[in-house]
Amino acid sequence: MKKILIVCTGNTCRSPMAEYIARDIARKKKLDYEFFSAGIAAQADEVISENAVAALEEIGIDATEHIVEPLSKYDIADFDEIHVMSFAHKRAVLNSARSIRNLHNRVIVINTADPFECDIEVYRKCRDSFIKYYESAIS
Repeated sequence: MKKILIVCTGNTCRSPMAEYIARDIARKKKLDYEFFSAGIAAQADEVISENAVAALEEIGIDATEHIVEPLSKYDIADFDEIHVMSFAHKRAVLNSARSIRNLHNRVIVINTADPFECDIEVYRKCRDSFIKYYESAIS
């Protein structure tokens, strides 16, 4: 089983959207993947963005039960790949786990803009970029 951690800033928009989309695509393709998401600056009292939930619901994915998780909850060494939204996130992941050999090669930058506090259209564009990415990235 391949394990992938998806990381953004707060784990309220991009990384949970990517997690649920990637999980759905892997399930439909009958692939043996596990997806998790976390935020570098995630706060325990935060919840997934309403627009993220709405954008996912439009394509038949229910993310209402998503629990915001900080990156520190996970042992990065447990993952085959870490997908991040920006080069700043990549630096943060690499800095948090300096002792892991060859980690640099396992951290993949997706380069997706943050839709936080934007209208639903921006969330839809973000969602659609994740669909396009994961349709080709996992096989």
